[in-house]
Amino acid sequence: MATVQEKLVTANKIELPGENSSEVKRRKFKKKLRSSLKAYLFIAPALIILFFFHFMPIIYAFFLSLYKRISAVKGIVPPSENFAGFDNYQKLLFDDPDWWNAFWNTLGYVTLSVFLGIAAALGVALMLDKVARGKNLYRTLFFLPYVTSLIAIAAVWNIIFAPFSSNALTRANPDRPGGLANWVFAALGIPMQRWRLDDRGILKLLFDNGARGPDAGALAIKLILLAVAVGIAVWVYRHFEGGIWNWITGLLTTAAVLIGWTVILELAHFFTWDSFWGGPSMAMFTMVIISTWHILGFNTVLLLAGLTNISRELYDAAKIDGARGWQMFTKMTIPLLSPTLFFMVVVGTIGAFQSFTLFFAIYNGSSANRSATVLSIFYYDVTFGRGSGSDTSGFGYSSTIVMMMLVIIMGISFVQQRILGKRVNYD
Repeated sequence: MATVQEKLVTANKIELPGENSSEVKRRKFKKKLRSSLKAYLFIAPALIILFFFHFMPIIYAFFLSLYKRISAVKGIVPPSENFAGFDNYQKLLFDDPDWWNAFWNTLGYVTLSVFLGIAAALGVALMLDKVARGKNLYRTLFFLPYVTSLIAIAAVWNIIFAPFSSNALTRANPDRPGGLANWVFAALGIPMQRWRLDDRGILKLLFDNGARGPDAGALAIKLILLAVAVGIAVWVYRHFEGGIWNWITGLLTTAAVLIGWTVILELAHFFTWDSFWGGPSMAMFTMVIISTWHILGFNTVLLLAGLTNISRELYDAAKIDGARGWQMFTKMTIPLLSPTLFFMVVVGTIGAFQSFTLFFAIYNGSSANRSATVLSIFYYDVTFGRGSGSDTSGFGYSSTIVMMMLVIIMGISFVQQRILGKRVNYD
């Protein structure tokens, strides 16, 4: 005899066609379509804005890149006699040395600014993570440069890195040292520099000793001192821990680093540092310093947030297992910070490629200094500085530069996703 529950189920049972029938499939499709239409209606305003203010300019820039000698576009379509097809791309890639100069300058700037910006921020974040009191205050102070106007930052750093007034490049003039940086150099007896106006490579400035060659005796002594300092530091690190021994290890490591630097200086005299081997120019390195200072607060806040999310219990367990400072940093901190570091590398690379305001303010919109001309300044000069009397000027040719920058940034981002993305630890 059927139970009450079975009778209720039988009474409420609705006769439906078979599961594989076309009627069921049609009902499921209509239900899914209605749900999708509602979703698209909700995101339609954002999609419209995205299309008209993001994708349409890209499409129109590509359209303009197919024309030449465009000083101003009257209407939507340029004159048909100015149509050039893909000639602009051919001229840019194969006949324009200024493009390649700006490209390599930008690549060097991106590499140095992203690496130094993350390295400096990581050091600051690790120190602030140990602070027990006032962490929010320090975080705010470090973040202030990032929210400061780039025009104001450029004005201040122009004063700091003002070149000395003497015509000599390597002879200091104590009476007219220029900016604050040269005042400090003059006080320390270091030759003053032209900073943002100097086209010489930074490695040439550091390592060139007038082709006198290395001092073999001094090099041998420094190598012996370096080996002794490193050996003692490693021995103390392995056999002692805590208290004064940490200070001794730190002092020995600092001494080893300083001696190692002098050894590098001596070894560098074996080579000539001209052309490509001279490294980025002093002008470009000056811009990297300013950019690193500006982005330091933003990167520090991101890394502090990442360090805060790392459980202290993991470090305690590692200490119980015998792990030390460097081991915990390389085997725990860096892997656990990898999502944050990956985000900073990708976003920092895109931002560095698009840098314009800082260069424009420092150099007053000029591309006269070839060693510090990046793609954004090159684009500005082509658009507004060359007029429209040649095939390598105007909106058409500059739109070609924009499209190539888009391809380069997308390509680098894709490579970063494929290579670095696989090494990110999200556990």
